[in-house]
Amino acid sequence: MQVSPIKKSNLSYGMSLKINPNLEKKLGEQSYDYLKNIQKVGEDISNVKSYHVILADELYPKVKKAHMQDSKDYFKELKDEESVLGKYCSVTCGDETHGFFNPNEPSIFRYLYKNQAAELSKMLEANDLLMLEKQQKESLLLNTKTQEKKEIDGKKQALIKNLFKNFSTMF
Repeated sequence: MQVSPIKKSNLSYGMSLKINPNLEKKLGEQSYDYLKNIQKVGEDISNVKSYHVILADELYPKVKKAHMQDSKDYFKELKDEESVLGKYCSVTCGDETHGFFNPNEPSIFRYLYKNQAAELSKMLEANDLLMLEKQQKESLLLNTKTQEKKEIDGKKQALIKNLFKNFSTMF
C-alpha cells in the first residue's frame, strides 16, 4: 500500500467557508469585528456540505454549490435581484406586454429555500432590526456626548465670566 502526502490545498476539503490564502494582507487591513464576523460565519456554516461560502479574489463573498467548478454564485444572484425588488417591470409574451411590480422577495428564495424562505426573511428582518437598534444607540450616545460637551462648555464660559468678574484686575 502506498500513502500519498496530503497537499495543503486539500486541508480545507470539508470546510464550508473557504478563504484564499492570498487574501491574508487584505484581511490584515480589516477591523477586528470584521474578522470575528468571518469566523462566526465559518462556525455557523460548519455543518453545511452542499454550499460553500468562498472568499477567493476579494473580500466579497460568493456562495457556490459544493464540488462544482462552474457553479453559479447564489449570493451574487440574490444581490443582483435585490436591487430591482418592488420596481415596475414588464414582460413581452407574443404580441402582449404585461407589466407588474417585482415581487417583495427575490425569486432565488423560492428556488433555494422553498418553504424556508419565510424563515430566511425573518432572519434578515431581525438582522435589520438589530442594525437599526445599534445605529439608534450610537446616535443616542453621540447626542448625549454632544449635549454633555455643550453643557461643560457653557459651565466653562460661565466660570470664566465669574472669575473675571470677581478677580479681574489691571496690571
